[in-house]
Amino acid sequence: MPAIFAPRSKPQVSSKPPVAPIISAEADRAIFAILKRYGFMAFTLAVLSMAFDIILSSRYPHDKLFRQGGLIYDISVVAWLIPFYVGQTKQSALRLDFGRKYLAEARWKEAAAALGSFAEFGQKSFDRTGEAHYLLAQALDRTGKKERAEKARQFVTKYRSGTPWAEKLESVARNSAPTSAAQVRRKSIDPTGELVGRKPAAAQSKGKRRRF
Repeated sequence: MPAIFAPRSKPQVSSKPPVAPIISAEADRAIFAILKRYGFMAFTLAVLSMAFDIILSSRYPHDKLFRQGGLIYDISVVAWLIPFYVGQTKQSALRLDFGRKYLAEARWKEAAAALGSFAEFGQKSFDRTGEAHYLLAQALDRTGKKERAEKARQFVTKYRSGTPWAEKLESVARNSAPTSAAQVRRKSIDPTGELVGRKPAAAQSKGKRRRF
């Protein structure tokens, strides 16, 4: 009797389109790993501190030290905020690293996506030197977003003045500034006081014919 083979079922193809990465696949994985690690730590500490506060406030209901708003309550709140802040700091440093890398590779879109969070509300304080905004302005210029690039440069010169990145922007602004007529005239005068390209007065007088 011949063997009977069951028909093979066709592999199911998902109809959902692939999810586009926020920055890039490698950057998203690395940043998400940090957020997951420190987010879990913050969540765990928040739950433990809440349980700890409930136990102490129920056991010592009239003690100012343990009730809500007391010293122990404030300490527990700060305790779970610490890993949250550390996680934000680490993921900001990682974003800056990816921004540097993608700019060096001329991947302007990925660089702008990696550094764009520094320009958002509540995230500007993580750019302590102004480097992230300086690099962000370069990436935005390359992607045609001139207005946002100018805002990033203004942040550096206004709020991070005195840093090397602000000095670079000021140097570029000085070199690209239009030259005034007075500056052109000063540049055209040599140390002897004569205009560059004009013959000295003595040579001019020799070249002239005396008329009688």
